[in-house]
Amino acid sequence: MREGTEVPESTPSGAEQMEAGAPGVEQKKDKDIWDKLSSLSSLISGVVIAGLGLWLNHSLTAGQQRMELIQHQTEERQRALELSIEGAHNNALELQAQHAMDLQDKQFNQSQKLDQLRLQIEQAKQEQERLHDEAADKLQHAQLAKDLMPQLQSSGQARSSALALIESVDSVLAIKLSLNYSETSSSPELRNAATATLKKFEGSADPDTQKLAKDALVQSQTSRRIQAIVNVFETGTTKRDYNSVISIGSDLFYAGFGLRSGTLKQLVQKYINAPDAKQAGALTPYVADLSSNDASLATNESFKNTLRNASEDPVMQRVQDELFQAKFWQPAQTRAADLGLKLPLSLAVIYDSSLQGGLARIVTATNNQTGGTPLTGVDEKVWIRAYLEQRRSWFASSPLLSQSVNRVDTFRTLVAKDNWLLSPPIVVQGVAID
Repeated sequence: MREGTEVPESTPSGAEQMEAGAPGVEQKKDKDIWDKLSSLSSLISGVVIAGLGLWLNHSLTAGQQRMELIQHQTEERQRALELSIEGAHNNALELQAQHAMDLQDKQFNQSQKLDQLRLQIEQAKQEQERLHDEAADKLQHAQLAKDLMPQLQSSGQARSSALALIESVDSVLAIKLSLNYSETSSSPELRNAATATLKKFEGSADPDTQKLAKDALVQSQTSRRIQAIVNVFETGTTKRDYNSVISIGSDLFYAGFGLRSGTLKQLVQKYINAPDAKQAGALTPYVADLSSNDASLATNESFKNTLRNASEDPVMQRVQDELFQAKFWQPAQTRAADLGLKLPLSLAVIYDSSLQGGLARIVTATNNQTGGTPLTGVDEKVWIRAYLEQRRSWFASSPLLSQSVNRVDTFRTLVAKDNWLLSPPIVVQGVAID
């Protein structure tokens, strides 16, 4: 090779060329990949954009649907609220209408009640006026009866005229007076006149008067039989003994009125105060001793004789009848009614006990035995049988009372005969009672 001549470099071999050209190949490959990626990027971008569009479209559609659903629900709720408001309004109108109707009905009812009240007030005023007039009439009639009492207590034509006058004024008063006299009067003439008056009214054309007179007649007859039975126990006859004076220990009994009980003092005082009392002056000195229940009177023969003398006075007999009625007969009737007793025989048993005493004790024992009274549902006949049993046991337990056992036995005989109405004939200790 010449000096200064460039020696050309030797041509590399294929292997060398391959080795030398490797970086370029790599670069070419990378370029191809990027080219391919560049070409795919549009596609990928389109796919991504398309997917994103689909997602956004779906999201938008779903949101739209939710909004539509919400809007629909809101509209439904609004409609429901409107319906509710409308229903509440309708209900309020119905309630208002119902309230108005109720108020109208109430006002109508109140108006009716007010009319009824006015009517009742008017009827009450009329009844008050009627009662006032009736009371005034009764007061006049009572005054008339009081004014006519002396004639009624007298005899003959004066009594007949007095009864006739009372009958013409007030039939009810006449019936009541007649019943009272027929039950209690000591005068057979007055009893007969009173009974005749009752029989007269029994034939009245007025049904009420007729019934009143008929009931009074039955009551009068029953009362006389009851008192006759007890009189037989006391006196041995059907009549009261106005002259009976009995001393028992420190006690004194005059015609059934006792010193220690105070009824004898009441009798004597009532007699002294009565007009035309013949023995009033003779009995007046004993009033103080009677008031103090002085036991010495039980053995004071002068006092006893004065009582016997007074017994002959019709005024004393009348006073005895009236006080006997008030102290024994009427309370016995009241007590029997309180116990629920209605049968005549039951009243006779209670009346006899009220005279002898021990009524409250025996009633209590009987109630304990039977569990009550006829008023509370116990059979009346069962109760009276038990009462008589208790009374007989009480009598038998005392020597002083044992002599009265025959009174109980008489009533038990009437019970055995089932004669609760005391229908005649009745025989008591050999004495016939019609």
